[in-house]
Amino acid sequence: MLMSTVMVVDDMPVIRETVAKLLKHEGFDAVCAANGREALEAVRRSPPDLVLLDMMMPEMNGMEFLEQLRADPKIGNIPVIVMTAFSDDEWQRKALQLGISEYLVKARCSISQMINSVKQHVAGGQAKQ
Repeated sequence: MLMSTVMVVDDMPVIRETVAKLLKHEGFDAVCAANGREALEAVRRSPPDLVLLDMMMPEMNGMEFLEQLRADPKIGNIPVIVMTAFSDDEWQRKALQLGISEYLVKARCSISQMINSVKQHVAGGQAKQ
């Protein structure tokens, strides 16, 4: 069985690298992107099994990334978990309308909750066999 790949998209290097390390420790292949534009290019080159997405980023924010991802039939069905410090109800509602799997607020989410959400949604998505 091949490892499932999770893309971690966050503009904060310490968060991005820490989450990637935690995912690798749990047996995932983790790849990183610093903003939505970088992530979209990487997803188009090599689609991951799941995207863990921050909302507030420079160049292209998480919502813009999500809108472009969902508009592309080749990659539009990739599961996305939003993990952000941004707890705005309007953004959360819009992200849910765009078909995210879950919306996690960093201040209210433990590491184990994040890992469990990734495991659950990779298993429920199209994890590689």
